[in-house]
Amino acid sequence: MDPSYLLYQLLLVSTTPSTSTCFVEQQVGITSLLIEDQGNHCLKVSRKTNVIRNSNLTHGITISSDGGTLYASSVEAVLSWPYNAAKSSATGAGINIIDIKLSSEGDHITRTLLYAKKQKNTLIIKSFPVQKAITTLQNFNTTGKLLGWGLRNSVGIAEHPVTGGLYSVEMGMDMATRDGKTISETNPGDELNYHGIIGKANDLNPGLNHGYPHCYVAWDV
Repeated sequence: MDPSYLLYQLLLVSTTPSTSTCFVEQQVGITSLLIEDQGNHCLKVSRKTNVIRNSNLTHGITISSDGGTLYASSVEAVLSWPYNAAKSSATGAGINIIDIKLSSEGDHITRTLLYAKKQKNTLIIKSFPVQKAITTLQNFNTTGKLLGWGLRNSVGIAEHPVTGGLYSVEMGMDMATRDGKTISETNPGDELNYHGIIGKANDLNPGLNHGYPHCYVAWDV
C-alpha cells in the first residue's frame, strides 16, 4: 500500500491473488485498475473501475493502515470514504475531514497524502501531519502539526519502513538566476529533506526551515 510518485500519486492495494492500483484522474475522480499476475513476469489489467466521481480531486491519495478508509485531497480539503479493497468500491459522497485553507501557491494545486504506518492515526499532508484520530472536521491551520517549512512544492513524501522517519522531495524553484544569468536548465538540484520521527524529541526538532526561497541547492553553476 505504499504510494509511488510518478506522473500521479499511485496507491497499490494488495488483495490476494490480485493487486489493484488506485490513482486520482484529474477532472474525473479516483480510478482503480485490477492487475493480475499472468506468470513469466507478465501483468494484465483485468478490470478498470471508477471508484469515486469527484472532479475537484487533484492528486493526493492514501489509505488507512487497516485498508478500510480511503483518503484523497482537493486544493483546500481532505476527504475520506469507507473502502472495500476486494470490490474496489467506496461508500458515500466523501466526508470532509480536514480544511486546509492555505494561501495561494499559484499553480501548485497538489496536496500529497501519506497515512503513516509507524505513527498511528497520523495523516501527513504534503509533509504536515494531523496527529489524532480523524473522525470529525479538522482545521488544518489550528490542529495540524508543522513538520517543516521553507519547502517548495514537496509532492513526494515517504516514511522509513523501519524507523518511521519522514522524508520529502521537493521540486525546486523555477526561473533560477545567478549574477543576472538564467541557470534554470540544470538548477536548482531538487532536495531530499528529512523531517524526523514524529513524537521522538531527540531525533530532530520539528518545524525546521529548509531554506526556500532564499537558499536552494546549486547543481551546475
